[in-house]
Amino acid sequence: MTTLSKTIYITFGLIILLTVLRETGIVDLNYYNAKVNYSGNIEWANGSRTANSVDSTAGPGYSNADISIIIVQEKDTLYKEIHKLAPLVLTIETFQTGSLWTPLYKSASFSASAIPGFEYSSGLDVKETTKVPGPLIYGNLKITGNVKITGLCSHRQAVQIVKDFVVKHFAESTKKHLSTTKGNYANGLPLYKTPIN
Repeated sequence: MTTLSKTIYITFGLIILLTVLRETGIVDLNYYNAKVNYSGNIEWANGSRTANSVDSTAGPGYSNADISIIIVQEKDTLYKEIHKLAPLVLTIETFQTGSLWTPLYKSASFSASAIPGFEYSSGLDVKETTKVPGPLIYGNLKITGNVKITGLCSHRQAVQIVKDFVVKHFAESTKKHLSTTKGNYANGLPLYKTPIN
């Protein structure tokens, strides 16, 4: 075997090793430029519920700005902004990206959807029971778009770029809704208590 062929094999082996280490997250070697285009469809609707007298329930003086916001996907908490009142939880039900495996240039479409619901420190969710006092909220948050990434970027990092963008969009849309809606969801919500795990 000649010196040139040994050099080619060693170089090829190092490239494969570096690619595997980068894709598994052991080595963080990313240098890229990302551009995201999107369109969102946000629908909100308020329900009504008589707020019963419950210990630690927020009374007058609280506003929608006092509502905590949490975004989850399966068992992972992706975003948490804690305030004085029980959280409005956005559950990401679908998250899909196109192929983001190509090296040096990645271009793919993505889509995601989330459903909001109030969650109480008791662990009960108003979407699942009628015995919990407080407001109801209905909604459907959807986003579709396209991401283009140029440079060194692992598949794992590319998916994270899209997921971070989706979470940021859903959080901003929720804050905007809470600040502009005429209804005051804060009436009848319990004060936030750190969950005991």
